[in-house]
Amino acid sequence: MQLELKQIIVEKCLAKVQVSISQLSEQLLELQEDLQSAQKSTAGDKHETSRAMLHLEIEKLQQQKALKLTQLEHLQKANTQKVCKKVEFLALFKTLTHTYFILEAIGPVKVKEEQVFVISLKSPLAQKMLHKAPGDSIELNGKTHKIISII
Repeated sequence: MQLELKQIIVEKCLAKVQVSISQLSEQLLELQEDLQSAQKSTAGDKHETSRAMLHLEIEKLQQQKALKLTQLEHLQKANTQKVCKKVEFLALFKTLTHTYFILEAIGPVKVKEEQVFVISLKSPLAQKMLHKAPGDSIELNGKTHKIISII
């Protein structure tokens, strides 16, 4: 049952990332259409600046989309059957206040009336919790986080 929870979390993360990719693709398409329209405009400093701004925005969105595609790939490869005894990559752990899943920086997802924070191994919390076991505590930003359980 507990390992199924990891699979449900990954599925919710996949859906969240796929929505982001779709939104970024739509925004990119709109900007590319705007750029084509701007290129048909007459020459001049105002039009040159407009085209340069559109190029910068397109590059920014392409980088965001590439990041989301990488996240999608990692999510698809995640081994949700892995049982963890300590906090590590793919560990699902509960503290006194929250539940966390170390995978990718996705943010909160709601699973069975509970909010699970899906965080990256590079996050400050994950770095401090790394290799800790149930019963261990860490202090981060003036708050104590005690691990209750790990899956």
